[in-house]
Amino acid sequence: MGLQEYLKSRDISQKELAQKSGVPRQTINGLCTGARKMDDLTLRNAAKIGDVLNVTDLRDFLDN
Repeated sequence: MGLQEYLKSRDISQKELAQKSGVPRQTINGLCTGARKMDDLTLRNAAKIGDVLNVTDLRDFLDN
């Protein structure tokens, strides 16, 4: 499941994710639109996003 799908399934906006995670909204938007790849995301930011979205296994999250 990609980031956009996680956001939809948890009924959270990109802006809200940015605010709660501390990851810049531009980064989140880039990940959702495909302008940025998950491979470009730091482990720290991946963990922050995963925490907000309650992702228990970051491998599932990062593999998309």
